[in-house]
Amino acid sequence: MPLFFFLSGCVLSVDKPYKEIIKKKVKQLLLPYVFFILLSCCFYWMLLLLSHRFTINHLWSLVDLFPYDNEIINTPLWFLVSLFWMSIIYSGIRKCVSREWIVGTVVVVFYFIVELAEKYEVSLPFFLGRGIGEMIYMHLGFFFYKRGYVFQLYRLKKSCQVYLFLLSAIAFVCLFYCAEKIYVDKEMLFRIIHLFTAISGIFFILMGAILCAVLSGVFVKVLCYLGRNTLYIFAVHLPLLEFARPIGKYVIGSNGLGYDSIVFLTDLVLAIIVSWGLKIGKDSFSKKLPHYSPTGIIE
Repeated sequence: MPLFFFLSGCVLSVDKPYKEIIKKKVKQLLLPYVFFILLSCCFYWMLLLLSHRFTINHLWSLVDLFPYDNEIINTPLWFLVSLFWMSIIYSGIRKCVSREWIVGTVVVVFYFIVELAEKYEVSLPFFLGRGIGEMIYMHLGFFFYKRGYVFQLYRLKKSCQVYLFLLSAIAFVCLFYCAEKIYVDKEMLFRIIHLFTAISGIFFILMGAILCAVLSGVFVKVLCYLGRNTLYIFAVHLPLLEFARPIGKYVIGSNGLGYDSIVFLTDLVLAIIVSWGLKIGKDSFSKKLPHYSPTGIIE
């Protein structure tokens, strides 16, 4: 998830009035969250009805619309709520503070406050803790993109790009290995190393994407398509595992790398197909809605 928060920071705009930013994030994140929670509930209720296991108690899954306990029926959707909090809080900080070092200090302090809270098993409701704690990745993305560093990396010589790619890979592996070794004895040091592991992982993927973009135009098109439809794919892939797992078991068996690979690929393909259908439905519905001009006249 650090990568997604980093990319969200790259595309975050804080130039509009704060109220407009909040309205935009409600429309972009909270409304899709409500829609996909309801869709997920209906999906699982249908499966329970078909298997004659549905009871009135299963209607309590609608409580997931208000995830006060950070538990929801479609687990990946926590990202939408967390990103909502992260976006509006970070935008608010940007509105109040102009100096970069102060903004950076605030997000680092937030990170360690949340890490300490987790150490003592204190969690904030509505995924607020994740939104505040992982804001540091959004800050890095915002800072990295606005300063033009992404384009500078893209314009580097290919040999330099390969060097940075390998260096980031080595850093990621070393930090990951160190974190696993010290977790039991020094938990806070583990959390610091975990932070730098995530950052090195982001840089590794970023450099890999840049190299692939240089080498293959087809790869770029695939990434662009997945990027434009990430929300849909992300929101539906978990329920679709109910179909992918039986297919994997039928083709390969119940265990092993082959089973996991088949399940992953099947789930991805199904998610792309379903997300494509949802996107078409959304676009068709949007076209039927009346559009108003700035003068209030229906177009």
